[in-house]
Amino acid sequence: MENKKIAIIGGNVSSGGLTAITRMILRSDAIPDNFKIRYYCSKELYKKIGEISGKIEVILSDGFYRKTLKEKLTRSYGKEFIEGIKEWDPDLILFIGEVIPKELWGYKTVFYLKNQFSFDNRQIRENGFNKLSAVLFHISLFARRTVRHAYATVFDTEYSRRGVEKCGYVLKRSKVIYMNVSPDFYDRVPEKKGDIKSPVELLYVSSVAPYKHQLEVIKGVCRLKSEGYNVHLSVVGQQLHKAYVKKCKKYVANNGMNETVDFIEWVDYKKMPELIDDCDVFLNASTLDTLAGPVGEAMARGAVIVANKIGFNEETLKDGGIYFDVNDKNSLADALRQVIDSKKLREKLSNRAKELANEYAKTDTASEYYKFMAELLNKTEEEQ
Repeated sequence: MENKKIAIIGGNVSSGGLTAITRMILRSDAIPDNFKIRYYCSKELYKKIGEISGKIEVILSDGFYRKTLKEKLTRSYGKEFIEGIKEWDPDLILFIGEVIPKELWGYKTVFYLKNQFSFDNRQIRENGFNKLSAVLFHISLFARRTVRHAYATVFDTEYSRRGVEKCGYVLKRSKVIYMNVSPDFYDRVPEKKGDIKSPVELLYVSSVAPYKHQLEVIKGVCRLKSEGYNVHLSVVGQQLHKAYVKKCKKYVANNGMNETVDFIEWVDYKKMPELIDDCDVFLNASTLDTLAGPVGEAMARGAVIVANKIGFNEETLKDGGIYFDVNDKNSLADALRQVIDSKKLREKLSNRAKELANEYAKTDTASEYYKFMAELLNKTEEEQ
């Protein structure tokens, strides 16, 4: 077999979802013997990724830091970094969450689309013009350009791919590769009996941002509290959008909920299974993700899940949870009431979520990535 050079571009920063998919790809035993892989990332990101396969060469680079205004506006890479890629001359380049610079358009490039907001302007419309909207709009411009020029695009869900196609984009080549959760979430899963604590422990794991709708969740919990339900909410995730975090905390304080809602910015990923096990109800209210990553992790633990009714959640959770409409102020409280008031329903949802997760566990996400890359490399000029 002819050896093939694969460059994987990780970049500088990474969300929990991007870090998870990167770990899977870099730690996999499914790397083809004829693949020579270089992984390019910053020192900060490398620390997050941790141990990787001995088959992969790691190149730590400062080329992802955009220092000047021009570099930030054009989302360009350092000149030396680009020259280093060209000098190595890979047969294929996989971009995990990073945009593809025009200097590398001539290569076989594969783009993994992580942020659905790049093709869905609801957040900008709802938020009006402010700093966050400007940042999202700027990111979306380059993500759209990347999809146009990518040799192939990988999606987490059919929902995500359809969203791009609805925007009028004709995808040259694309594949949906479902992201399975880390094996750690399948290890020592406790048997759930449908019991519930007092206060009822609610957990929402996601970066704190307007399109994650933590404020709407807090309002729903506040409504339950006013009805006499003894509940406690933990909001776990990076507080990236400081103005929105401030808005959420102000609502909590103004409504006397300081003892009811906790904000936790960081939890060791290894402790996430335990954190999920300790909750009675796992929540997800996002509207602009490409997949339901945290929901999948909660499913593997057999959690009782209440999620926003939207494509990526429905594609993953199916009938393993209760849905609500994040745009209906009464919907979340109604859904929570259902699961809190019924032990039988909690047992049913927990068992079904775990059953679905065990089916998903049969899919080796990393293997699917390497198979797809091999297919692309094997295409002849005529097929291209």
